[in-house]
Amino acid sequence: MNYLYAIHRKEVVDEQGKMDLEEARRSFTESFAEAQIIAPQEVLATIYVIREGTAKGYRDVKHLEDKDPEPNGSFEEIETFLNGLWIKWGDMRDSMRNDLGIED
Repeated sequence: MNYLYAIHRKEVVDEQGKMDLEEARRSFTESFAEAQIIAPQEVLATIYVIREGTAKGYRDVKHLEDKDPEPNGSFEEIETFLNGLWIKWGDMRDSMRNDLGIED
């Protein structure tokens, strides 16, 4: 979200900021690949929602940064989408905890 907000404020994102975004993206992709090996289908279904959502969010933010927004790719629409995706992290967490037999 910080990257999105910086673009919205028309700040120039420096190389370190771009590298940080790419590193976060790479790290998430690696974690998802590892989960595909060990997680049951019920968990993978919740992770897949997050993976697809983060990929869409990334594309939308990069298009907005390039001043070539996707349809439904305004700052406000991306912000709303990412906030909605954030809520789904709870579903993923619950699914993982249930798989491990952890009860709240």
